Amino acid sequence: MQELYVTLTRKGRRPVTASEALANLDEIAKFPVVVTDYDLIRAAIELSSAHKLSFWDSLVIVAASRSGARRLYTEDLQHGRTILGIQIVNPFRVQ
Repeated sequence: MQELYVTLTRKGRRPVTASEALANLDEIAKFPVVVTDYDLIRAAIELSSAHKLSFWDSLVIVAASRSGARRLYTEDLQHGRTILGIQIVNPFRVQ
């Protein structure tokens, strides 16, 4: 959520105010939380090695998978790629 806040307020084509970003975060906070534990870290390391991804990106993907997500919105991974059954979508991609 911290990365989303920074992206919304600084990186988008039209950065939003802190209040607007907070409203978005309030909506996202309604979704399930996955706690980072050793099993999650180990799975992320294995995914990182197998797919040549950064550890941090792998950690997000594994957490998303464990939460039951089918889609991951991120600007950091290849748009359209599917990893662990999760479709990667870049929300800032120009159509």
